[in-house]
Amino acid sequence: MNGTGKTNYDVTKNVTISSAGTSLTPQSAAIGSSLSATVTAEKNGTYSGGTDMITGVLPGGVGPRALGSSLAGDWTLSLQPNNNFRVRLTNTSGGNEDVSITMFFREKQI
Repeated sequence: MNGTGKTNYDVTKNVTISSAGTSLTPQSAAIGSSLSATVTAEKNGTYSGGTDMITGVLPGGVGPRALGSSLAGDWTLSLQPNNNFRVRLTNTSGGNEDVSITMFFREKQI
């Protein structure tokens, strides 16, 4: 995760999806491969419930030191079929800020 302002984050498992969000298309890191992901990814839907698994803060700068921050997390999650998880970011900086997330995942047959 990278951000220009203070941001709280949480990862929650098995949320209820009240309204699906905008679909995202996962990109394969195996350039030239014909394999495609079977995962469903989306953003900006309406979700509730679930169980928090990971919580934390992406710190931000102030004034001339407002350089933002980066956070590298190596969270290994084993997601079984018919389960889901949500990553939620909450801007607590009081201003308009930018945040990005890069997620890597591996699929295997079980």
